[in-house]
Amino acid sequence: MSHLYNEFVGFELLTKTLAMAISVIGAFVSMNSGQRHFEIFMKVYIFSCVIASILSTIGLLTQMDLLPWDGRARRLVDDSNIYGLFLIPAVVFCAYFLSRDQDSKLVLSDALAIVLLGILLSFSRIAVVAAMFCFFTYVFISQQPSPAAAVIDCWQDYPDRRRPVRLRQSDFC
Repeated sequence: MSHLYNEFVGFELLTKTLAMAISVIGAFVSMNSGQRHFEIFMKVYIFSCVIASILSTIGLLTQMDLLPWDGRARRLVDDSNIYGLFLIPAVVFCAYFLSRDQDSKLVLSDALAIVLLGILLSFSRIAVVAAMFCFFTYVFISQQPSPAAAVIDCWQDYPDRRRPVRLRQSDFC
């Protein structure tokens, strides 16, 4: 208990508690709600990621002690890689709302640009690759009549789907 008086321990305790609260709330919202409630949750998540990206960008540009880490944007998370991965669902959520006919496409495209800037300023290679993968996977699947049709289309395009694979002992030596 004597560590609670340390400035960094209290700060870490606060950030971990907030991260866990977001996770638990997200799990309950997705389990016990309809599409309208889940879309509200997605909008709130996008808004929080936009604020986090703006804070981390300002912190990186001004080199505040609290926000950047090792010359990389990180928001209030310990690691820049985790911060970049925190922003990826917002990219997919923005793509979801942009693919639907809504009036706020300008606001959503600005939010997408700010979140992508946050991912790029985290200098996390895995976050950039994962964001591109998730975004293009969502675009590919959303163009299909159903997600199962996307998997079936990929399987039908596979050239050797009917020929069985024969392994020899020499393949392993």
